[in-house]
Amino acid sequence: MVIVKRSLLLAGSVAAVGLTLLCHPGESAAQLGSTPVRVVNTPLSVTVTNPGSGGAFLGPTKASDLVTLRSSRVTKCTPSPWLMLDTQVNGDGTLSPFTIPVGKVLVVTSIDFRQGSTGSSGSQEEFFLFPSAANIANNIAIVDLIAAPGSTDGRAGGSFVITGVAIKAGNPCWGVNNLNALGSADALVHGYLAVDQ
Repeated sequence: MVIVKRSLLLAGSVAAVGLTLLCHPGESAAQLGSTPVRVVNTPLSVTVTNPGSGGAFLGPTKASDLVTLRSSRVTKCTPSPWLMLDTQVNGDGTLSPFTIPVGKVLVVTSIDFRQGSTGSSGSQEEFFLFPSAANIANNIAIVDLIAAPGSTDGRAGGSFVITGVAIKAGNPCWGVNNLNALGSADALVHGYLAVDQ
């Protein structure tokens, strides 16, 4: 008896089928080549889960989770003169009061910062973002950016991509190194709200 092994790989399939043909003396494997082969694919059940429900996914789960924040310039982060991020710029261009809700975090993704007057030609400006007013007294900033040297008229600024910054419930504060120029500075903080897990 001669044992011939053949393998059959189905295109577009993830399964391969191995066949073993037994040939009796006097028969060749070529004579058995027309032997019909029946291949059966067994369907597997597929389960689809939302990645946001398992805690492994960090990102906005709906469009309303995205936020753009600025300061109303009314609320200060006392005792400092720095400004509180207390206003949300809505998708329709309107403004509404903002605070990070309890049980959520603000994940900062980018910051647009502008200084209208650094005070002198070619000067740079430093921007700080604090999780709350309490962190200012301790000098614990979570973002510290330096805008490139300004133009000849003393303006400076830039757009910065931020990664790995999450702020818990409350209102973050921002300011600039040159407090005398805070009145001509402005910032937009972009990010999204996520469940604090």
